[in-house]
Amino acid sequence: MIHLSPALLVSTANAFVGVTENAERVLDSESFVANCLREVHVAAADVPSAPWHTAFVHHVGYWSHYDNRDRASSWPLPSTADCNELAAWAVEHRVLHTEPEPGDVFLLWSARRLRFIRSGIVAHVHCCGFLPDLDHYYACLTIEGNTDESFASNGRSMLRHVRPLSSDRGDRFIRWKDIRFAAAEPAERNGKAA
Repeated sequence: MIHLSPALLVSTANAFVGVTENAERVLDSESFVANCLREVHVAAADVPSAPWHTAFVHHVGYWSHYDNRDRASSWPLPSTADCNELAAWAVEHRVLHTEPEPGDVFLLWSARRLRFIRSGIVAHVHCCGFLPDLDHYYACLTIEGNTDESFASNGRSMLRHVRPLSSDRGDRFIRWKDIRFAAAEPAERNGKAA
């Protein structure tokens, strides 16, 4: 199996920067976005209107950690199109953080909606500082799907953004590389020697 590597995730995500989905988003093998949504089990009827930023994160994570010999991926995050499911998973596995590192998956919080509304990949942390309301923030270079040059929440491209992310405002970071899945046999995972 491939060892968990933030560098693999970021380099694979970089390969998709600038790619734009087709306007029809038809459910066929020629639509990258439809394929990403299919991978996270979005129903065919929902594909034309489904947000796909979290499906993009899953696609890049899964395939950047895919071992052709084993025919399996070591990517630990669940296959979902819902960034709130990712947050719940990260809390359960104790890998949800308030400070970013390159390779983390970011979760953007909406104070108005009281939930996470977007996910993406932290490629680089430029600096930190304070916003006008004195909330602390990190200026992160991110790689995101379902966006555009104006940071739209329903854009058609995969792009890099410099995004101010702030744990004071509820944003969080999944440090998935720190997940500790037992690589041992099932008996050893239960605390017994095999």
